[in-house]
Order: sequence, then structure tokens, then C-alpha cells
Amino acid sequence: MNKIKSKVSLEWLVVFCCLLIFAGLVSSRAVISIGMIVLFLAVLLQNGIKNTWSAYCRPGVQTLLLILFLVVFVSGLWSDNKTEWLSWVRIKLPYLFIPLSFAGLKQFSPKQFAVILYGFVLAIVGSTCFVLGNYALHYQEINQSFLSGGGIPVPFSHIRHTLMLAFGFAACVYMIENKLIVFHVNEKWLQLFLAIFSFVALHILTVRSGLLALYIGCAVYLIHFIASRKKYMLGAAITSVLVILLCVAYISLPSLQNKIKYMKYDLELYQNGQFANTNDGVRLVSLQVGIEVWKQNIWLGTGAGDLKAACMKVFDEKYPQLNDFSRKLPHNQFLWVLASCGVFAFLLFVMAVVSPLFIRPDGKNWLYIAFHLMMLSSFLFEHTLEEQIGTGFYVLMFMVLIKHLDHPTEP
Repeated sequence: MNKIKSKVSLEWLVVFCCLLIFAGLVSSRAVISIGMIVLFLAVLLQNGIKNTWSAYCRPGVQTLLLILFLVVFVSGLWSDNKTEWLSWVRIKLPYLFIPLSFAGLKQFSPKQFAVILYGFVLAIVGSTCFVLGNYALHYQEINQSFLSGGGIPVPFSHIRHTLMLAFGFAACVYMIENKLIVFHVNEKWLQLFLAIFSFVALHILTVRSGLLALYIGCAVYLIHFIASRKKYMLGAAITSVLVILLCVAYISLPSLQNKIKYMKYDLELYQNGQFANTNDGVRLVSLQVGIEVWKQNIWLGTGAGDLKAACMKVFDEKYPQLNDFSRKLPHNQFLWVLASCGVFAFLLFVMAVVSPLFIRPDGKNWLYIAFHLMMLSSFLFEHTLEEQIGTGFYVLMFMVLIKHLDHPTEP
């Protein structure tokens, strides 16, 4: 009996650690690290080193996450700048410690999973409230900044913030559909409010990758809804409503209008060879630089530690007019891996991030599928996983979803 109580206590302690990490994702990198350390130590002390390691060594999705760690870790063999390489390895440590922490856990109960989703959604929505409050206080200035490539200030990274907000919307829809509650059935109205808030806020923030992730989540849910209930006319009606809402958002939101105007202006400048200090132009140049670096190191890449130096060298040679702020590492996760770690590592990376869509713990769980498709979409516009917040969100939510579904995950 004591062992059962202890195990239940451990599961709730893990839930608490997840909530702590979610709070850190929108407030403090130090809080993220503390949450991960407490999570790891709690499970290790409870289950023991031997049992934890034994559970981790079983075939499963932790093997895919280990590959993501090794892709960068092994590149240290040919990285001259070991200090820079170690900084990238430090960011990848969650690929090891979070799966280790979850290896010995049992399936989350519906209530525990609901608490985790609530914690995540409330953290990202609460942060977004502060963001929108600041926008309201500086409405004219921020709207004007959109015409020169600016945007609404958000904590840390706007791409990662809106990606998490888009997943928060999907999580709310999932809770409503599956009647996941913590205290009372009327929580569905809170969940509905949080979903609507997230949907509207994403259109106000006007981060294109966040909107793409949002509509990918909507598309996955609609496909699931139509396929599972065979209500084709209702599905078509919902799709039509989404299109109408997008048109209404463009007509009524100055931030969205100005964002689109600047995007057109930016691309015109880029086509005319005028990309210094622009937004999209600088991103496109970063992709060209990444491709050039890869061509010089096709098979093994530069090594993660030397990627920045190799990119700066190409900038000096081909784009000397760009200042230091405009000299970006490749704004594409796939290209980042290709340039830094080479073709072989790139193929392993693609296998590791794409195969979860096919090695699914539950082929009918649309939230799991939507999560991975959202992450993959962000990889096209940002090196999402090369920063603590992106890595922490990806690994933790991946393992949370696995423990919610708790089906065999052998490849």
C-alpha cells in the first residue's frame, strides 16, 4: 500500500515539475532548468538508478530523442571551437534527462493530464495577456513598427511563443472534445474561452509561423472530426467559417494588415538585391549562407561548434553590407543540421523528427499528430530546437503526450 501511495505521489510530483517548466517557458530560463533538475532527481531517487536506466534502455521514442542529442554531440569530434560546441550540447541535454525522467513512469490519469494541459495553456495565455496589454498601451507605435519589419514584443522568441500558443489552442479543443476536467463539468466554458482567446490572440500577434501552426492544428482536427463522425457537411461548414474568420481578421486588425504590407515590400526589396536590415530578406540570405556553408562541408558539416564562424566567413565574403545584427544562422532547422553536422546526421535527424508521425502510440489521437506537424512546420522558418525554450517545449510535451497515451512505442 505504501508503495502505491509513493508511486501516486511521484506521478503528481512529475505533474508539478511539468507546471514549473511551463512557467519557465514564458518567464525565466533558470526556472526551466530548475524544473528539469527537480524532475530528474525526483524520479531517480524514487525509482533508483538501475530501474530508471533499465526502463530508459527499452526500445521507444526515447531512442529518437537520443539521436537528436547525438547528432550535435558527435559533431564535436570535428569542431575546432569546443566552447561553442559545448554551448550547443548544453541546450540538447533535455533530450537525455527528460526521457530518462519519464522512462519509469506509468500512464498519466485523465485528471493528471488535464492539470498538465491547464498548466501549459494558462502559462502561455497569461503571458500573452501581458503581451497584449503592452500592445494596447503602445497601440499606435507598435502598429507603425509593423510597416518597418517590427512586431508586438513577446518574451524571448516570437516564433516559439506563438507556436506554443497555437498548441495551447489545440490543447483546449482536445480537452473540450474529451471532457477532460479537474474539478467540475462547467470547466468546458473556461476551456472554450481559452481556446477563443488563443485563436484571436494569434491573429493579433500576426506571426506567420504561429498562424501556420494554428491552421495546421485546425486542419488535423477537422480531418479527425470528419473521419471519426462522418459529418462531411458540418466539416465543410466549419472550414468555411475558418476562412471567413481569417478574412474578417485581415479586414479588422491593423497589425495583420501592416504585417502583410511589409512582407510584400520586403520581398520586393529582396528581389531587387536590397536586403540589408530587412526582415524576410535577411532570413532568405541566412538560408543562402547556410547552403553555401553546407556545400563546403557536404558529408560531415562544419561541426556544431564551428557553424557560426563558417557562416560569418561567408557573410564577410558575399554579404559584407550586412551588419552584425542582420547576420543570422540559417533560419531553418533542417538546414541548420545539414550545414553543421552534414548529410549523414541530417538523414538521422529527419528520421527522428518525422518517424513519430508513423510510430504513433495511438493512430487516432489527433493532438499527438497535430503537435508533431506544428513542430515540423516551425522548422521551416526557424532553428526551433537550437534554443532552450524550443527544446524544452518539444521534448517535454512529446513525453507528456506519450505518457498520456501510454501505448507500446517500439519502432
